[in-house]
Amino acid sequence: MTRNWKKLLVAFTVSAALVYQPGFVSALEVQQVPAQVESYAIAKSLRVEVKSVLNEKTSSGVQLGAVIRLYNDSDTIVRVPDHELRLKSAGGLEYILQSSRSNPRSIEPKSKEELSYMKVVERKTAVQPTELLLVDVDLNVYPKKEKVLASIPVASMLWNGSYSEMNPAAVKDWGEPFRIPTLDSQLLYTPIGYTKSHTPQGIEMLVKLLVENPSEQRETIPALSLDAKTAQQIYHGNRVEKEAIALEPGKKRFIYYAIPTDMDFNGEINSLNVLASEQFVAPGEQGAAGAVHFSVGKLAIRFPNRGAGEVESTPNEYRMNTPIAFDKWNNYIDPNLEVSVTDLYVGENSGDGYKTAIAKFKLTNKGERPIPIPAFGAELSGKEGSRYSGSRQNYTLKELMPGTGSAVSYVFVFPTSETAEIFNLRLLDDKSAAPYQTSIASVVVKSSNQSDSSKLSFYPYTVHLKDWTLFPYVTQTPTNAMAYTYKLVLNLDVTKDAQMIADPSFSKMKVELEDGLGRTIGYQYYSFVGPNRLVSGRQKLTVDGLPGADQMETNLTMKIYEVIETPSGEVKRLVTALK
Repeated sequence: MTRNWKKLLVAFTVSAALVYQPGFVSALEVQQVPAQVESYAIAKSLRVEVKSVLNEKTSSGVQLGAVIRLYNDSDTIVRVPDHELRLKSAGGLEYILQSSRSNPRSIEPKSKEELSYMKVVERKTAVQPTELLLVDVDLNVYPKKEKVLASIPVASMLWNGSYSEMNPAAVKDWGEPFRIPTLDSQLLYTPIGYTKSHTPQGIEMLVKLLVENPSEQRETIPALSLDAKTAQQIYHGNRVEKEAIALEPGKKRFIYYAIPTDMDFNGEINSLNVLASEQFVAPGEQGAAGAVHFSVGKLAIRFPNRGAGEVESTPNEYRMNTPIAFDKWNNYIDPNLEVSVTDLYVGENSGDGYKTAIAKFKLTNKGERPIPIPAFGAELSGKEGSRYSGSRQNYTLKELMPGTGSAVSYVFVFPTSETAEIFNLRLLDDKSAAPYQTSIASVVVKSSNQSDSSKLSFYPYTVHLKDWTLFPYVTQTPTNAMAYTYKLVLNLDVTKDAQMIADPSFSKMKVELEDGLGRTIGYQYYSFVGPNRLVSGRQKLTVDGLPGADQMETNLTMKIYEVIETPSGEVKRLVTALK
């Protein structure tokens, strides 16, 4: 038998970070009753209900399909009765669907089984099914006798293909909790947010759904797919998480769907279609290789287009050194780990053609057990919405003991044309929807460049510059040339936040001496950690003059930097500059 069955192939290669959409209503707060699927008795203790009905036009004709459930309410095993499954059209025509080779022959006590059927009708005009008939045919008599065991109206549940319009009763608003019609599941889904990003392959979108289990039993999230629909195009997506996911009673979690598009995408998305996958095995086929998978639309979600189509969050204005509020149901940041921003420095790298921003985060363990330190991602958005990914400093600390904290810096590089002083800072989870990053917090931060030249912040260290002196020395070389040397003496008072832990990967203080032309004539690093760490008292730095200098420099500048080691190399933050 020729196999003309349509197979759904879904692929995705999305790289995006999710934007959180606040203000949604908890599904537990919504009195939503799932659409009831009507059952029809066909024998003693045996009833049937319809799960899916397919009616899709293909290149070879019209593909008809149906999936039914048979329930055995008795205490004994019941044989599936011999029957034909037919689709009856509006014109009175009946089409006998072929039974899947994998359909069961019996049903265990107090249980159910799903049976799949399919047929390709070679006709050019559409079929308009109105009823699904379960018919008992007696071939032992002549003429044969037929008995209709069940006649089920199906016009309202037909799936006519991805380009067809969804039944209005099955269209949900964005942010509205819903259950999947006809699926044997109590799980509730809520669309939370999405992002679209431009890549060489086209526009890619990542959609975030909150799933919760309000029932009293463990539920497995079914294998659903998600399609984005425009007026002219369908873009197929699939769930990012490949493994089976089960939710315990009362639990919630996020799931993610990746939807790749193409470079020709220029229309607005009208809806997201939620589809369930069904399976049919033709007679004569063996095993999984002979299985045909077809998708049936269950409902549609109205898409909240705004401008280019991307939903933007409204982050809260942030006050430095206050705990950041994370998504309530994120599984990445431990609830007992408090994260705050201590400062955001923005400065231009003179002569390099770019700006650098450094955000320093304070991590504190408020719990009673050690907490592994998460390597969350960070992203800044500027005035025009451009996004800049942060590079995390080299960081070796693995966990925080109860009652302790640590500081970690992130470095952002952006063009000099970026003039923003207020940024949208997003923290990202790169584990839950790997390989994609998703947003778990979003705040508005202002740059906090230091202005006090005597109280220098290297959080958790504070360096008070009490005074400093520069001594010039002139010596004569064996060739009777003059050598110029400078000795810098710093009188410092170094203090540290007592609960904070700093390991050898912590940033260093760097002192540079520049001449009047901006040339560095000497420098010295000071570590805050280790046997030669920076301590209170006088620190001495000897600097040789530039080779070939024929006079003593008088217009000198002392610059003090915080130096951060990242995977891309050393990054400097100018703390103060003194003439």
